[in-house]
Amino acid sequence: MEGFKGWFKRKVADPFWSYLKQGAEPRVLARSAAVGFNIGLCPLVGVSTGITVVTLLITRSLLHGPMTILANFVALPADVALVLPFMRLGELLLGVPQLPVSPVSIKDIIFNHPGDALKGLGHAILGWAVCFPLSTWITSLILQPIFAILQRRLQRGRTDALEVLLEEDAVSVSSGCDDRSMRRSGSMSPMAPMRGRSARGQSADDSIV
Repeated sequence: MEGFKGWFKRKVADPFWSYLKQGAEPRVLARSAAVGFNIGLCPLVGVSTGITVVTLLITRSLLHGPMTILANFVALPADVALVLPFMRLGELLLGVPQLPVSPVSIKDIIFNHPGDALKGLGHAILGWAVCFPLSTWITSLILQPIFAILQRRLQRGRTDALEVLLEEDAVSVSSGCDDRSMRRSGSMSPMAPMRGRSARGQSADDSIV
């Protein structure tokens, strides 16, 4: 479990916070995360990365590239879980009988009926493609205020830390100036020569006596 936490922190959490700290607009970050995540839900495993790269090349400055790729990477577990719902939606849209799905039937379809397996995959891709525009828009709407709040908190935290640092520097400079002024005032006090002269006079009197 600790290994997974360390891996998640290095691969997901740290890059995510660094992208927020860079100061990109929350709207752009949310749109990028939504596009990358929903592309990552493509049932055709292994193709989503290529689609993401092509999308970034086409959209150019409209998306934040690193955030899009990170969201695409995060979507992998959900991709596997949503293959069946996407396939059922594709079958519903085409009005075809549902492909039986169970551990035994999947193995039988893949090895004995590859044509049916390809049909099922095609239905899943159709369901994903139909859902993609709406799901991307909804995901972007949900993420934008969340990213804005997180970014404001990060900026506020950095501002507070900077203010504390400046206050500490001001205090140290002020204390240093006070120390120097006290030493200077003590050395330049008009009573100091008088005390010196009185001490010398007293010693001369004592020698006369």
